[in-house]
Amino acid sequence: MTARRSSSGFTMVELMLAMAIFAFITTLMWGSFSQTATSKRAIQNEQERAHTVRVALMRMSRELEMAYLSDNENTAITNRRTFFTASARADVDEVTFSSFAHQRLRAGVPEGDTSLISYFGARDPDDRRVLNLMRRETRRLQAEDPNVMTAETYVLCPDVARVKFTFWDHKLKAWQND
Repeated sequence: MTARRSSSGFTMVELMLAMAIFAFITTLMWGSFSQTATSKRAIQNEQERAHTVRVALMRMSRELEMAYLSDNENTAITNRRTFFTASARADVDEVTFSSFAHQRLRAGVPEGDTSLISYFGARDPDDRRVLNLMRRETRRLQAEDPNVMTAETYVLCPDVARVKFTFWDHKLKAWQND
């Protein structure tokens, strides 16, 4: 006589083994999905950062291309209306120049197509460890000290490490920092 086994269900050992295998596979899959989600967030943050930098550089490039100096200025006055100055700094160089890049957004406002634009570095007021690339623009050119003229200032690119400018001096045929 042979022993017959009942086919009515699983034994407790079989259920425990199946649960352990299921738990192990679930743990592996959860770890994989979690790592994928973390990687996706990091890549998205890097893409957003690259986009912010690209937009800032495109704007700076466009505005620097539209910089100009007028030959019709009174050179005897202290504060000229058109100029191009740059100063090397340890972290973010400063540049101030007259430009045709101003965009008038409202009709009937005393603005022109020309303005003074400045790029400089400033510490973030909320976190002093963060250095921001700032942009300052006047609404028109005036023969006044650019630092006291009414202007809009805002963060062009947050959390920068360094911004360095060099300029080609066509007379000296050499690159200059200032």
